[in-house]
Amino acid sequence: MSSARRRFWLWIAALLLTALAVAVRYGTVCRLEAVTVDGESIEGSPLASVLQSGRPLLDQPVDSLTAELLADPAVLKVDVEYVLPDRIAVRTNDFPVAAFVLADTGGRLRMLTAEGYVLPLPADCDDWEHPLITGVSSVPLYRRCEDGRIIRLLRRLEELRESNPDLYRLVAQVDIDASDAVRVTLAGLPYTVTMLPDDLAVRLPEFVRFVEDFPEETADARAFDLRWADLLIKKGARKTHGR
Repeated sequence: MSSARRRFWLWIAALLLTALAVAVRYGTVCRLEAVTVDGESIEGSPLASVLQSGRPLLDQPVDSLTAELLADPAVLKVDVEYVLPDRIAVRTNDFPVAAFVLADTGGRLRMLTAEGYVLPLPADCDDWEHPLITGVSSVPLYRRCEDGRIIRLLRRLEELRESNPDLYRLVAQVDIDASDAVRVTLAGLPYTVTMLPDDLAVRLPEFVRFVEDFPEETADARAFDLRWADLLIKKGARKTHGR
């Protein structure tokens, strides 16, 4: 394509975008007709008075709506989407799952965000490939874990997820003990692996390779301890009883 033709099409594209912007801003088409928060209409609620139906979408005071929502202690994050031609869709607390924890009462499952906030599981949650973290005190909903070990552990788990997603999916449970070590349970393996949380993303893949190289030597173990550099301790060989 010649440079003259390329400039022509760029000029046409710029003209169309300008026309679209003018239509959205000043036209009669893109005017607000409906607002939803987490999929529910705000019609009839106090939030409805913040926005003005019939005015252009881009003229709506969405900052004021966001401020109203964030005034609720149970709302930590607000995302606003303009849905052309006439709707605004708002989602609150739309965080990806980083891990799961159990509530102290009732054993209800909660989600942890990467920032360490504890939230209820969304009704439409379909992302279950994350470990359950145990051994920590329960944190109230919509509050951030003050335990620095949790944040460090979540960062190392994210490193493992990025570098070795298949192994990450096998991490079923991570228990934090009083010595600040973590005890990892891998799906399908009959033993636990203890290590320092900062070493998790490096030593866990090394351990799996070790098990693959020495299946017979590791088959009768109940636990392994990897807290010391270049040293693997095998614990509690299981006894087999026959007739």
